[in-house]
Amino acid sequence: MRWTLLLLAVLLAPAPGVARDTHVPDIEAPEPWGFFAAPFDSVASVEFLPVVEINLEVERAWKVGMDWPARALDVALRAVGPLDARQIRIRSDRPGEDGMRTWVSIIQYGFLDDSVAGERHDLDLLLQLDGAWRVRAHERSRACYRSVGPVWIGEPCP
Repeated sequence: MRWTLLLLAVLLAPAPGVARDTHVPDIEAPEPWGFFAAPFDSVASVEFLPVVEINLEVERAWKVGMDWPARALDVALRAVGPLDARQIRIRSDRPGEDGMRTWVSIIQYGFLDDSVAGERHDLDLLLQLDGAWRVRAHERSRACYRSVGPVWIGEPCP
């Protein structure tokens, strides 16, 4: 009996130098954001995208009883489309007390492209009286590998 307890203690003890809570991930850690995706305030120019189509899609979905138009983030993700970068950062803010307006910023970084380092979508959404969110404005800007500095621009990357 004593040998059994000793054997269990040895088997359950962590290996030397390894903590019991240590988890070795089986995937690589993401690369650091770098200087392109970090600044949220260095937007030099933007490209304004049309919002009519996404708002019509929201209206049709809401009328048939779908619930995604009631969530601002879901509406923003539908407006942006497929997210296909290696790293994605989403920020949201609701200024004011009423909660009727919000903005969502979706940044994709790490494209397999030799000129575009990242793409940023900033959306301004307004909660309608029917309970569905509508897009008021949709701005897109890009971070380029061959740009002068860490700045977001609305023009295509060179």
